[in-house]
Order: sequence, then structure tokens, then C-alpha cells
Amino acid sequence: MAKKAEEVKDIKNKKDTNNKAKTVKVVEKKKEDKKVKKTGDNKVLAWFKNNRKPLVFMLVGLLIGVLVTIIVMPGRAAKLSNGQEVVLELKNGSITAEDLYEELKSSGGLSALINLMDMSILNDKYDLDKEAEEYAKSQSEYYYNMYEQYYGYTKEQFLESNNFASEEKFKDYLKNEFLYERYYKDYLASIVTDTEVQDYYKTSVFGARHVYVFSSTEKKNNLENVRKQLKKGTKISKLEDKYKDVVINELGKVDFTTASNYSEKFVSTLKSLEKNQYSAVFEDETFGHVVLYVSEVDAIPELVDIEDKIVEVISTKKDAEDETLYYKAYQELREAYEMKFFDDKLKEEYDAAMKPYLEGKKDDKKSE
Repeated sequence: MAKKAEEVKDIKNKKDTNNKAKTVKVVEKKKEDKKVKKTGDNKVLAWFKNNRKPLVFMLVGLLIGVLVTIIVMPGRAAKLSNGQEVVLELKNGSITAEDLYEELKSSGGLSALINLMDMSILNDKYDLDKEAEEYAKSQSEYYYNMYEQYYGYTKEQFLESNNFASEEKFKDYLKNEFLYERYYKDYLASIVTDTEVQDYYKTSVFGARHVYVFSSTEKKNNLENVRKQLKKGTKISKLEDKYKDVVINELGKVDFTTASNYSEKFVSTLKSLEKNQYSAVFEDETFGHVVLYVSEVDAIPELVDIEDKIVEVISTKKDAEDETLYYKAYQELREAYEMKFFDDKLKEEYDAAMKPYLEGKKDDKKSE
């Protein structure tokens, strides 16, 4: 099994209001041959990288900064008789700071305000400057290399195509992303209960299996012959070139942390197999006609040793099942910091933007 070129989805995906990260998938495609391929912990499926499109606030924030300078340093601006600061004067009239502020509100001001608010909160909540710097450095290199490999972009072309004025602005964006993701990860972990962890351990945790997948897309295939060979004790290496329609994938160890990459039928079949056992032929949504073979089985780990991993798995599941959870998390954080609007128009826009995500919020809250 060899890899074809990976397909990359554009970095420019975002959710409204909070700019929640979308997923950039680098998909490995399968190319049929008869050799055994070791694919590690995932089943030749997508591996994921989170991204968000640069926020409007980068431009709007700059303009707000200009506006603040005008307001707090009145000696630098003329005043009208009604006390309003003049930003720009023309022969037919003047543009005031109030005019500019109203225009900013109608052209991305809410997005800028939310970002400024969240960054103020997150920087107060976390002391992670070093970690954020390291994240920005590694992620920026990741994107530069990815865009060069798949699109032939230089660093400068990448920055321009994604609306970053400079590399510094891009890294600032990544540092913000790091804080956004850190809080959301912590929030998800905080809503996972001890009961959920214990139930998951009892029902879903199993000892890791080192698994081989024998698959065929042909209706008339040689998988039953593969089973006969496995029953005889034939080594995997001896089966590589034996059947033209059968592809062998060595997935390596599969356990509860990677089980979500596979179908329910695949996982339930895998869990039923012990060392040197193989399955009956069955249909799988990813591999087609399949026989699984398990060469090694690890003992089921103790709960205390894997509790953090279980919390992460449950957190990921909660996020996938409720697309509003991200917005609820940040609403709760803002409320904890006593968010209060002094501009009625911005408050109305904020409430309208958040309403679809917060409906039923009170019902969703768990009782203490």
C-alpha cells in the first residue's frame, strides 16, 4: 500500500461569533498493491489539524486603536462646537470620531470586540506566554511547509492569501488560537463526571490489539482462503503476494483511544478476538470485505493509569455531539468575568448572534 498525494482543505474555515476552529484534513488515499503496510494508530484515514480564518479584528482593531488615540489624546484632534472630535475634514463637511465608531460597529465591530474581550479574559486566566510562543512557532512552520508542499506557496504568498499583514500578525493569531483551544479543552474536561469516566471504563476500555486487516473490494474474493491459511498458521509475510484481490494493512495497536476511527462492527469484532485469532468475513464501511487478525493483546489498563485519556475521549465525543457547546463554554466564561455592555446596539447584536447557541442552556446545565 503506497500513499498518493494528500489533499488539503483550506485554512480559511471558521464559525461565526467565536471563530471556532474547523478541521483541516490531510487525507491519505490508499493505492492498491499486495504489500503489507504499517499505518500506525489510525486506519489510513484522515489526520487532523485545527484552524480558524484570521479575524476581522486585525483591521478593525487597528482602527479602534486610532479611534482610542483620538479620544484619549484630544490635543491631536480638532473639535466641533458640540464637542465631537474631528477625525477627517473635507470642504463639504467633517467626519467625527463618533461617525467612525458607528461605522466600525456596522463593519465587524462585534467580532473585534468579542476577540478583545476573550483575549483580555484568557490572558488573565492563563499564564502561558511561553507555551503560546512555542505553539505559534511550530504551527506557523507547519502551515508554511504544508502550503509550500501542496500549493507551491512561499511564506509571503501564504500570508497574503490568508489576509495576514505580516508574520507577526499570523503568530499573534496563532497565540490567540492556542488560548482559545486551551480554555475549551479545560472546559470540556470540567463537564465530564466521575460517573461517566467509570461507566466508560467498564463498557468501552479494552486491551490494545495489534491488528492486521485483510480486505477486498471484490464480491468474489479470497478472504475465506486467507482464513484457511491463518488457521494453518501461515505467516503474514507469506500471504503478501498470494492473493491478487486481497490487500493487507497492518494497523499496529488499536485501543479505546483510537477506536472512534473505526466502525462499530469493526471495533466489536476486534474486541472479541484474542491473540492469534482471526474473524469471520464481514462488511466494513471503510475497508469493504474484511477479515481481522490479532497478533498481540495487551492487558486492560488500570483506570487510574488512563483516566486522563478517558476524559479526553469523552470530551471529544461531547464536542462532536453538541455543536453549541463551544459557544456555551465561552458564554459561561464571559459571564464569570461579569461581562457588561455599555453600547445597546452592540449588546443587541451580541445577544442575537449568541441566541441560537444558547437556547436551552439552562436546561442543559447539570445540577450540582
